[in-house]
Amino acid sequence: MKRATAVGDLQKGECYVNMDYFFLSSIRDNIPQRIVVAYDIACQWGRNLRSRCDVYPPNALSSHNITFLVPKFHLPAHISQCQIDYLFNLVPGVGRMDGEAAERGWSAANAVATSTKEMGPGLHRDTLDDHFGDYNWRKIAQFDAEVRLQLAQENAQALADGARTAIHEDVSLSMLIYRGLKHEDLQRHLALDVAELGPHSTSLQRAKILERSNSLCHRIDAWVDIQHLYIPGLAVLHAQEDRQGGGTPPAVQDLELFLPSHIVGTVACDERFLRYEFDLRISQADTTLDEIRSSLLLRSHMYKSKDRLVRGQCQNTRSNVLLGRVEDRVKVASDRYNKIRHALTALSAPLLEFDWSQKFRVLELADVTGLTSLDDDGSEGRKKLLWIWMVHGTGANVGDTDRTNAALCIEWCKARARAHRWQEECLLLQEEMHRVIAYFSWQAKKWRRQAEGHADKVLTSSRTDARLVAADTAAESIVREGKVTYAYQQAAI
Repeated sequence: MKRATAVGDLQKGECYVNMDYFFLSSIRDNIPQRIVVAYDIACQWGRNLRSRCDVYPPNALSSHNITFLVPKFHLPAHISQCQIDYLFNLVPGVGRMDGEAAERGWSAANAVATSTKEMGPGLHRDTLDDHFGDYNWRKIAQFDAEVRLQLAQENAQALADGARTAIHEDVSLSMLIYRGLKHEDLQRHLALDVAELGPHSTSLQRAKILERSNSLCHRIDAWVDIQHLYIPGLAVLHAQEDRQGGGTPPAVQDLELFLPSHIVGTVACDERFLRYEFDLRISQADTTLDEIRSSLLLRSHMYKSKDRLVRGQCQNTRSNVLLGRVEDRVKVASDRYNKIRHALTALSAPLLEFDWSQKFRVLELADVTGLTSLDDDGSEGRKKLLWIWMVHGTGANVGDTDRTNAALCIEWCKARARAHRWQEECLLLQEEMHRVIAYFSWQAKKWRRQAEGHADKVLTSSRTDARLVAADTAAESIVREGKVTYAYQQAAI
């Protein structure tokens, strides 16, 4: 895989200063504590790497364990000592790795050189980014191939055990379901493209749509013929659908494929069909959630870039068009996920498979939201990470490691800080209530002391006349009684 900020231009040859910078940029984020580096001249380059990198800001070299090795194909050209010190086979924890994976990727990119050498710097880098992104995506797409391989191996084992599972010589049970799901995706894409055709579409655009429709119709017809061999009862359903249509065939994107999830409880079919579709649907759900998360991250970054850089009506219009396309991608992927989940729900009862529902929940409109660290909606203390970002395996696919994992790390740190602040708020609230009660108790004691002080106060008068002294004493007694009453009243509040 091509990591972000790990590829760059060289002035002349692989100079240490260039390789040091590329290496530090590559391992800047999302790396394990132990790193195994395979490089053709690691025996020379890695010798003083730490001392050379001291001139840079604090980096991963200061806190990580790094092992330098030489790829197996390049190692025989080194001296005998290097062939011992830098041999993969003698290092624990690397398995049977050969270290040549980085070299294999260049075979797919070498053909681009004839075009990029004529480009300017900006277009040159954008083109390479596009090709490397496609290379990473094709690596991720191999997951689907792994599911197909597993199903094919199950068919091979069944044949080895003497079980006759295939009726058609070219299409097995698992391949039938796989092709049906592919046709379903093609129908969905065709329906979206047909909906985009406006009244002012050109003849060429309509011709391309019609050619795709015809091609897909032929492929579905051939697939349905094979489907009838495995599930004869579907012929009746297809005949009923034709009669209900009044002889007018529906558009190819509206054709019902009658996959096992659609005919559960209606038409009897082998349980293996249900199992094959269930396994493939699980793979589809994983891939679709990854697509939703990637699109949401892209949307968040595009909004921030638009607010920071875009000025003027022309640029705003173009930005809004691009954002609209991303919004459409999110909506399409969300609808696709809900349909996949509906199919899984139909398949789970006969297969007694229910654990998947904890991971793949119902996707509501409110769930289709970006990471809270990238969005400005709501107060920071009350933001909450939605379940689509907490699904087990989020960020594990290599294709979105550079972007998704970095965003998840930031979000985890912010969520952890928010949780700590709420815990502190609970402790502070308890302390505040304790202090309020203590303060009121202190105030009550203060007023009681004042009441007792006034009650014990001796009444005196400076006059000598007995009648005036009696009058003054009576007046002071009334005032004292009022003060004592008021003090006790304040203490009782």
